[in-house]
Amino acid sequence: MSLYEIGKCDYCGEGNRILRSSPFMADMGVMMCEHCWNDIQKEYASSNGEYIPDFKSKKDEYNILLDQIKDSKKIVFPAIYKHFKNKYYATMGIPIIIPMDKFITLEKHPNIISFNAEHTESGELYKIIKNKKQFYTYDDGYNTYTGNEQLILYKSLYDGYCPYLRPLSMFISKVDKIKYPTVKQKYRFELIKY
Repeated sequence: MSLYEIGKCDYCGEGNRILRSSPFMADMGVMMCEHCWNDIQKEYASSNGEYIPDFKSKKDEYNILLDQIKDSKKIVFPAIYKHFKNKYYATMGIPIIIPMDKFITLEKHPNIISFNAEHTESGELYKIIKNKKQFYTYDDGYNTYTGNEQLILYKSLYDGYCPYLRPLSMFISKVDKIKYPTVKQKYRFELIKY
């Protein structure tokens, strides 16, 4: 299990950050970005004399995720991407995950487009709404893959199936050359046209 993940900081609310579990026992399951971690580390050192380790204590894991964040900033919307299994997809955007009550309020506004998207890993259907150019979904506590995880929304160009959601870290990941040794493509999805 990795010490780090990419997602939204539970302390400051900033998204697309490298996170690690809070150093506090009372914060079970709470994820913290490097900026918040460093602030807490300094505060505790000066007031309590307690030691909190450096955020980047496992540099190799940290650097892998840092590369993923840099790659995620290169994702283009809308654009056509080729999957390494030779299927083509159009990226739509990265939906913002909002609380259910805000989602319901936003959904009632005029000119909202609403549809379902299937999560590629769990098979669960997520309700998506589009307001102007931004997509939104919600975390109802029952979906398997939400919370801090950033998702990408895309649709296939070879069938009329509903759009898909996939963890952004998987979308931008490299092809597993051990599992797929004959594949020439370097990344799971590669940009073809935008």
